[in-house]
Amino acid sequence: MLTTTKAPGRAPGMKKFKSSVYLSETENRMVNELYAKRLLSDNKTDKSALICEAIHLLYQAEMGTK
Repeated sequence: MLTTTKAPGRAPGMKKFKSSVYLSETENRMVNELYAKRLLSDNKTDKSALICEAIHLLYQAEMGTK
């Protein structure tokens, strides 16, 4: 599993947890396309950071917080 570079609200040195995520072929392709797009635009990231960002956005939408 890739390590996270920086996700929203993540402080340096914050404890990280390893998790398995099961994706459909379509969802996996979407994550890979987002990852490739960010790399091509010189926006250094990794797949863990993308998943963390998605979780934060979903949490904000569901919980109505920022």
